Amino acid sequence: MFSCTKHLVLHSLKKRVGGEYLLWLIEDQDSDDPQFHTSYALLLANSAIQSYATEVPSESLEAGNVEEICNSDSGRNSIFNTPVRERLQIFLQSSDLFDPEEVLYLIEGSELWLEKAILYRKLGQETLVLQILALKLEDSEAAEQYCAEIGRPDAYLQLLEMYLDAKDGKEPMLTAAVRLLHNHGESLDPLQVLEGVGENEGVKGQ
Repeated sequence: MFSCTKHLVLHSLKKRVGGEYLLWLIEDQDSDDPQFHTSYALLLANSAIQSYATEVPSESLEAGNVEEICNSDSGRNSIFNTPVRERLQIFLQSSDLFDPEEVLYLIEGSELWLEKAILYRKLGQETLVLQILALKLEDSEAAEQYCAEIGRPDAYLQLLEMYLDAKDGKEPMLTAAVRLLHNHGESLDPLQVLEGVGENEGVKGQ
C-alpha cells in the first residue's frame, strides 16, 4: 500500500512540476513553440478526462495529503488551484499554437462537449459546433451567438433545422426554435422557414 501511495504522490508531483514549467514557458517567457502549447493542452485535457473517473476512497490512502493531491489531479481542482475544465477551456480559446486535432483525438470519447466545440470551431467545422451547442449542450444562447459569429443567414436556418429535425427518438426543440425566430427572424428567408416547418405545401398551393 505504501509503495502504491508513494507512486501516486510522485506521479502527481511530476505532472504538477511539468505543467507549471510549461505554463511558465508559455505565459512568462511568451513561448510560441507549438510543441509546448500542445503538450500543455494535452496535460489539461487529460486531467479533465480523469475528473470523470472514480475517485480513490480516502480510507485506502495512508498519507493524509495524498487524497488532496490525487483529487486535485483528477480534476475537481486543477493542478494550478483552478478548476481544470475552466483552465482547459480558457487555454483552448486563447491559444492558436497548439494542435487542435491532437487534443480532439484525446478527448473524442469523453463527455467534454464544450471543449470539443471549441476545437471544432478552430478546425472550421461549423455544423459540428452547432450540433454540440444546440443539441448536446442545449445552449440556445451560445448556438445563436455562434451563428452571429459565422455571419451568414444560412447559419440561422441550419440551426432552425436542427431544432425541428427530431433524431434518436427526441422531440423537436420547439421552444428553442421559437426563440430563434423571435431573436433572428429578420435574418431568415420566410419561404425557407415555412419549408423547414413543413408548411411549404400550403404556400405553394395558393
